[in-house]
Amino acid sequence: MNMGSLERQLMDSFKDMDTKEKEKEQKDVAQMMTKEEADHAQKINKRWAAKFNSKFKKKRKDRSKIAKASRRKNR
Repeated sequence: MNMGSLERQLMDSFKDMDTKEKEKEQKDVAQMMTKEEADHAQKINKRWAAKFNSKFKKKRKDRSKIAKASRRKNR
């Protein structure tokens, strides 16, 4: 039996396993990143929906009117 050939076969199998493992890790990382990006986008959309609804605009308008009235009163 040739020892060099056996070593070469083992090294090739280790290289194959290593490449498969790296590919799997890359897929896992990519999948995790897309999930995190989707979660982040969902959070942003919730914040925008809460911030820019009609109540927000009305409250902001009322606050500015009150502030203007207060400044006028303090003159």
